[in-house]
Formats: sequence, C-alpha cells, structure tokens
Amino acid sequence: MLKKIAIFGAGFYGMNAYLRLRDYFDIVCFIDNNPALVGKYLYHIPICSGNMIHDICGDDTDIFVCSKNILK
Repeated sequence: MLKKIAIFGAGFYGMNAYLRLRDYFDIVCFIDNNPALVGKYLYHIPICSGNMIHDICGDDTDIFVCSKNILK
C-alpha cells in the first residue's frame, strides 16, 4: 500500500513532482491558492483549495510542497 500525499502547487513544480512521485505515492489531490484552478483536474487528480485540505486529506496523508515563491 502506497503512502498518501497531497501536492501543494498545481503549476510547473507540482506537475514535475507528480511525474516523479506517482509511482511511489498515492497522490490524492493537488492543492493550490489560485481560485481559477480549484475544482479542475490535473492528471485526473482534483485540484483543491487550501480550505479543503481537511475534507479531502485524512490524518494519514502528508503534504508535499512544490512551490517557488520569493518574498522581497
């Protein structure tokens, strides 16, 4: 049985992570802050908002953060 993860980031880094991790983990969803992506699917996996984490991810799901964000 594969470990469940959610990937935070549905952009370039999240897609890259999915392609590298899909054989090793059960990816239950993508999480993204972009409201235009929420409710859509990426690789047949739902994209959810951060507010939906508790509804979709259980206590047995880890979150893998894939984001490049530079704060100035």
